[in-house]
Formats: sequence, C-alpha cells, structure tokens
Amino acid sequence: MTGWACQAGIDSSLNIQVWAGQEGRSGSRLLKQKKSDQNSEMEIRRRCNSKGRFRYRIAIAKSVWEAHRGKAIYIYGMKAFRGAPGRNTELPRSGQYTIPRAPSGRAPVSVAPKFQLVKKPKVAPKKPTMSAQDKAALAARQAAARARELAKQRAAARAKALAKQRAAARAKALAKQRAAARARARRRS
Repeated sequence: MTGWACQAGIDSSLNIQVWAGQEGRSGSRLLKQKKSDQNSEMEIRRRCNSKGRFRYRIAIAKSVWEAHRGKAIYIYGMKAFRGAPGRNTELPRSGQYTIPRAPSGRAPVSVAPKFQLVKKPKVAPKKPTMSAQDKAALAARQAAARARELAKQRAAARAKALAKQRAAARAKALAKQRAAARARARRRS
C-alpha cells in the first residue's frame, strides 16, 4: 500500500496504522504500523503547509493477507507527536477497499487509494471559564487593590497637606522670631 498523510503545518511524520475488520478499530486487527517518512513531492508539501516527509509504503506479509481476506481495510494517521493538536484520524476512503486474495509471492501494493490527507485540525480558542466562586474572589481582589490604591493616594495627600502646614508654621514662627529680634535691636539703640 502506498500513499501519504500529514498533519497540516507540522513537519513531523505520522504513524500510519493499517487495520482489517470494522471501522473504529474495535473488533478489528492491527496489521501493520509504519511512519510516513518517505520523500514527498512539492505538491504534497504545499498541501501539508510543511517541509516534512509524508509518503508511506507498507508491505504486508502474504500470510496476514490470507488470514484477513475479504475484510475491509482501514488506515489511520496517528498524531505526529504527543500533545499535537487534533486527534488520530481515519484517512479518506478508508474502509472502501477489502483485502483481496494475495497473489503468489507478495501481497498487492495498490489496494489503498494513493493520495490521502489528514486535514488540519480546527482548534477552537479556549474561552476562559470561571466559576462563580472564582469570579467573586477576583472581584474581591480587585476591590481590595482599588481600596489600597485609594488609601495610598489619601495618605499621600494628607502627608503633603501636613508638610505644607508644618512649613507654614515654621515660616510663621521664624518670621515672628525675626520681628522680635528686630524690635529688641531697636530698643537698644
């Protein structure tokens, strides 16, 4: 079997799994797993929006073909790596072919469709969700921060006013002392 598969926008090769039996892998048997790590044409790289290697060629033993003759073939592209966006995907036209009787020597090579593409997964942006308790806690923190800022501004205004009063009182006392000193100096003369 030959074909290609990619996860759009990701350079890593995918693991390709070939199953015989039923769709969804339950009640099916894994026949072979291989990386899609053979050279790819420019058209494939353009469609994958990537520079990786996405072609695969999978040969399956004659005895395996004979044991599963007549069963549907399902091909899956597994995520490029753990944590990659999206999910493991059944490739297009998977399940449309059945395993024929293997000719003497080797299993048939062109049972699966030649071109397959794992479409780019649509990743919806995560909306932040908050419980009512978290919202209340956030509102309380914001109110406390506003209260601290207001208290700081009031303290600064009081300190400024107090400094102004003290400066005025010192200036008044100094002016009074100077006036008294002048008056004494006049009486002596």
